[in-house]
Amino acid sequence: MHLAIFVALALAAHLQVPPPLATLESVAEDIDDAVVSHDWAKVETLESKGDRALYALRTGSPGARRRVSQALADAEAAIQSRDAMATRYAANRLADAVVDLYEPFHPTVPTSVMRLDVLLRTVDLAAAAGHPAEARQAINRANAIWQDLAAKAPIAGSPVEAPFATELDAVERAAKADDFPALHKAAVAALDGVDTLEARFKTTH
Repeated sequence: MHLAIFVALALAAHLQVPPPLATLESVAEDIDDAVVSHDWAKVETLESKGDRALYALRTGSPGARRRVSQALADAEAAIQSRDAMATRYAANRLADAVVDLYEPFHPTVPTSVMRLDVLLRTVDLAAAAGHPAEARQAINRANAIWQDLAAKAPIAGSPVEAPFATELDAVERAAKADDFPALHKAAVAALDGVDTLEARFKTTH
């Protein structure tokens, strides 16, 4: 029994998300928000914060860490030239790489939900850039993830299932119509919907 308790505690400690990883996750999202708000001073501060977090991180495969490092380098270059779209794309690539780093920790909010956030932000960026093929590819991947999530607890049959399905349908309709203003609006609404999915997992954990 004592050995079982020891193993359980060791496993729990192993699965605890390192603070630098949580920092990288928030940096990716906060950079996007700051660029949208045209707060370049904050963007620069956040990118530096991301660099420090990566330096402090002592986990993750070499490939995933390289992706994080490259995304931060791309962000730094885009920030220096005040290229808003390139900075936002780099921040989203950072978020995507961070999801890979989360995989071994089996977080309360599944990495599939985190990936939905990345993909819907890709849709929003593609709408802003006028890239319909990129938007459709991201939507297809988001739909595949959603079908899996919607078939299982705690999403299946829950109060959040139907609203998010409706939001995702709106994204798909706008993309098929090549209606970029509507696609932007639908993607933003669906991103808010991802927040409700995250809350559902947290409250049922």
